[in-house]
Amino acid sequence: MSAAQPRSRQEREIDRLVAVGQRSGQADLYGARRQYVRYAVDVPLDACRQSSDNENAWIMSMHDVSLGGIGAWSHAPVELHTTLLVRDASTAIHGQWLRCVVRHCTRGLRGFLIGAQFLQGTTTEEPKQPPPPSSSTLDARQLRKRVKRR
Repeated sequence: MSAAQPRSRQEREIDRLVAVGQRSGQADLYGARRQYVRYAVDVPLDACRQSSDNENAWIMSMHDVSLGGIGAWSHAPVELHTTLLVRDASTAIHGQWLRCVVRHCTRGLRGFLIGAQFLQGTTTEEPKQPPPPSSSTLDARQLRKRVKRR
């Protein structure tokens, strides 16, 4: 028998955030369309573009979380493919910084809804996934119209 690989700090932090979502959030109704189940949960996040310093950080509000990434509301837009560092800011002892890449940014009622995919490990490479369709930059009103037409 081979021993299981030890989990990285980032993987343990992602597991912890998903567990918070499982306890206090609601599972996504569209789970069949996704690789990972998303859980709606409202947790404050620190976010920054460059390094894990508080000088460049801003507060975002987590919208949902899965093993693959997060959705969060931001007061300002973030460009697609931008690498972000995010961490749980809900307690006095902040969580581990998690690296993720922005896959969509959509204007909505609470600001900009950012969808970001977790980057595993410490590599700067993005996961091998195609970029999101251009419709991901539509505002909420345009998206509702598209859904109604279907």
